[in-house]
Amino acid sequence: MIKILIADDHPVVRNGIKNILEKSADLTVAGEAENARQVYKLLAAESWDVVILDLKMPDVGGIDILKVIREQYPGLPVIILSSFSEHLYGVPSIRAGASAFLNKASAPSELANAVQRVVDGKRYISESLAERLADNIDHTAAALPHLQLSPREFEVMRMIGSGLRVSEIAKRLSVSVSSVNSYRTRVFEKMDFSANEDLVKYMVQFQLFE
Repeated sequence: MIKILIADDHPVVRNGIKNILEKSADLTVAGEAENARQVYKLLAAESWDVVILDLKMPDVGGIDILKVIREQYPGLPVIILSSFSEHLYGVPSIRAGASAFLNKASAPSELANAVQRVVDGKRYISESLAERLADNIDHTAAALPHLQLSPREFEVMRMIGSGLRVSEIAKRLSVSVSSVNSYRTRVFEKMDFSANEDLVKYMVQFQLFE
């Protein structure tokens, strides 16, 4: 029996995922978490075969939770299941160590298969995401400089481009204003931006808005 931990802050979503997975006789959802604290507690208390993790958690972002799991439980596969588009977050999630990235709309048809594959030690990559990963490899850093950004830097860049103030970004990410300013500085250095207008133009050019 494959033992699954679901991490999502919405009970209705968790219940829907559970219903999808438990249609397969060899899959069981044995734990649910609605924030990072609960995720870490359950990981420390029991052994798991796979974690299904949302990117948008209320206290710590899903990418940061993923990094902790990769550091502390390197053999544990993590599937990112998010309402965010694969176009924007698929490659950053895989680069951060996820074994799969799925949009929630595709969960009914793909999730159970993804679980089986990652538990076997493989990655589950959709055809469209595979193409994006290939582009990531084929393009030079000069051609696509946003591929140099860490997942958190990419997230901050998108929030700045969407017009959010630093204080609003800090609140959404549950980090300090100084941390957001540090991320912003690194983004501007890596991308060679001199003003927010440069950032917005770049995001429009590469269709990086949600």
